[in-house]
Amino acid sequence: MSTVSWSSPALRVWDEAVIEDWLDGSSAYLGGATPRVVIRRGRSAEVLAAIADDEVGVYG
Repeated sequence: MSTVSWSSPALRVWDEAVIEDWLDGSSAYLGGATPRVVIRRGRSAEVLAAIADDEVGVYG
């Protein structure tokens, strides 16, 4: 998946500086993995789902 595929939705939710921190932070939604690792493993759909859930306030 290209960077554009997940970064466009992420930019709707967070500032660019937050995205960089989020990519390298452990995510409970992703089973403790970082979004960057999940993307590298070809599981970008899970990262997109995490972004979408945050956008609608699932975590708030």
